Amino acid sequence: MRAMVFGAGLGTRLRPLTELLPKPVVPFFDTPLSCWTLEHLAASGASSAVVNTHYDADKTEREIGAYVARSMAGRLRVSFSREATLLGTGGGLRRAWELEEREHGAMSDDEVLVAINGDILFAPDLSALVAMHRARRAVATMVLRRTEHPFALGAIEIAPDGRVVAMLAKDRVTEQGTPAMFTGVHVLSRSALARLPHEGCVVRQGYRRWQEEGLAVFGALSDAPWLDLGTPRVYRDAHLEVLRGARRLPGTKAGPDWIAASAVVGSGATIVESVVGAAATVAAGVRLERSVVWPGARVETDLADAIVLPDGRIVSVAE
Repeated sequence: MRAMVFGAGLGTRLRPLTELLPKPVVPFFDTPLSCWTLEHLAASGASSAVVNTHYDADKTEREIGAYVARSMAGRLRVSFSREATLLGTGGGLRRAWELEEREHGAMSDDEVLVAINGDILFAPDLSALVAMHRARRAVATMVLRRTEHPFALGAIEIAPDGRVVAMLAKDRVTEQGTPAMFTGVHVLSRSALARLPHEGCVVRQGYRRWQEEGLAVFGALSDAPWLDLGTPRVYRDAHLEVLRGARRLPGTKAGPDWIAASAVVGSGATIVESVVGAAATVAAGVRLERSVVWPGARVETDLADAIVLPDGRIVSVAE
């Protein structure tokens, strides 16, 4: 299994956090966000991964490169596909695949490439998904999730046998079909990758064309917890979910707080349902509640429902 992680987006919804770091490397429990995905890929048997970059590419590549060298050496080969201009999901994926083959050799007919968004928390059973993809002799498999309102943003509808019968649908196509939302995870055979556009959307210029050509395009439902950390509020809430035990991440556990070993907490400070990053400081006597303190940031006064950045900004996430 080879892999590609989408990391070239602008992260506009996550501002002002992304004014300091690109979205793929904002810290989540002191680990660059996309590195949770890289860890899952490595644990699932991926041999290599390409991360595409664009906005603030130097920072993305530096932060991911440092993490891989420190924590993943020998477990996953990671390279970068820097886009001078955004190529879209289809074009970015094609360029990353071409880079992957130049660096590590052409994919064989039975190999697959798993592509996944680098700004989500989602750890589906990739081994099972790849096995299903191969059993169906699919050229491409879209990993889907059930949702209450699948047509709101355009549903992917699958027939009882899993074959995709509609894309970006606003209403049900068949009575027996199951409408669901695309998770941003694909399992792709080489024949699909070779048909990708050099620029454009992977769904509109890729999947739709493959479907029209009668190729074997399937969907696979996953019930694994899925979350897009698209806004500061959701970003903070995701930390709380881990602390409260509602979401599990490797190497973390539920608890009243999470404080990095190198953080400095002053005498008498009270930390409740909060995450305090490496080399951060919480002043003596301060009460901190339901907040995230980035590495290197300082907390000088009582705070609740906030994200504290190392440049001194405090981002409120209160309702």
